[in-house]
Amino acid sequence: MTLLDRPYRRLVDDVPLDYVGFTVPDELFAGYGLGLDERWRALPDLHVVTSEELPIHLTGDAYRSDRPDAAAA
Repeated sequence: MTLLDRPYRRLVDDVPLDYVGFTVPDELFAGYGLGLDERWRALPDLHVVTSEELPIHLTGDAYRSDRPDAAAA
């Protein structure tokens, strides 16, 4: 059983899943108990997190000056 299924990310091809909620793309989802560094977990529904919303220490973009929070890193 899985809520979000990413079959192309599996290390084992033949995983028997009786129930699949949604087959999703390879993106970071937040909300409904899912989050990153305790952010966005309390959202009542699922959202895709864009790279602009990620903390700089997770993106490797600390060198980019066009990001508003790059100076704080």
